[in-house]
Amino acid sequence: HGYASHTPASDGINVYCFFGKSGVHAFDLDGKELWDADAGNGSDPPKWGSSSSPVVHESTVIVTASAESQSIIGFEKTTGRKLWQHQSDGLDGMWGTPSLVQVSPKRWDLVMLVPRDLLGLDPETGKIRWQLQATESMQAYSSIISDGKRVYGFSGQGGGAVAVDIESNDTDKDVRPVWKSSVYATYASPVRYQQKIYVVSRRILTVVDAKTGKRLNSLRLKEAKKLGNARFGSLDYASPVIVGDRLFWLNASGQTFVFRIGDDIKQLAVNDLTAEKEFFWGSPAVASGRMVLRSSRFLYCIAESAKTP
Repeated sequence: HGYASHTPASDGINVYCFFGKSGVHAFDLDGKELWDADAGNGSDPPKWGSSSSPVVHESTVIVTASAESQSIIGFEKTTGRKLWQHQSDGLDGMWGTPSLVQVSPKRWDLVMLVPRDLLGLDPETGKIRWQLQATESMQAYSSIISDGKRVYGFSGQGGGAVAVDIESNDTDKDVRPVWKSSVYATYASPVRYQQKIYVVSRRILTVVDAKTGKRLNSLRLKEAKKLGNARFGSLDYASPVIVGDRLFWLNASGQTFVFRIGDDIKQLAVNDLTAEKEFFWGSPAVASGRMVLRSSRFLYCIAESAKTP
């Protein structure tokens, strides 16, 4: 893939972008570049590059340069000055984005799923607060999701999933596994809604009880077009999004699957965005009644009534 696989982050004042070997860049909302910084120019063993998106915490932009320097780096958001760097060879197998979890009124943890482990870092210093062996998988493609102090991590094939509760002390003894499950994710990150977790993997939608980890339901996607070769299957990377009682999932060929969710799940529609040769590898974004999707060629906006932007 290219160097623009990382979703930008914004604090409402500026926009922060990570372009892999091309570095970290900050822009104001008019598109003027404010600063740029280096995050490394190395490669991971399979030469896939990184895909973790920047995270903004107070005055720090946090970048996971897993392939470029096997590091998580904190940059001062006004100047791009490097504040701290945490380096670990285990980051080579991580492609998800860390999440900030508020553990207490004065404490936030930067939580991420890496091969085998869940990690909690201090976002102010980059130091590890706790570490817990979570799965047996050597790949961590998806991002964790959280519900208050409870964190859910779904690893790659063969690794399954884990839920943990984070307490307010600073040792791994205070990070308690709540449940483990055999349900795994591939590239798409799960989404949680009303105590249920929805996972799309290999053209199957699986519903997991967020309290117990029990598999509640699964549904094979109908009318899915396969894209790609035998080795990489469908190359479906986008994560599902939920709006109201509908779940939307976009595959690489531009098909949007629509599901009704709740007590039961049902596929309601599959919509083809395009007949052109273009690829959809990013997750949709939803705001103000509009869904925005990016392909390898175009930016699309879907709304109830079409208006020229």
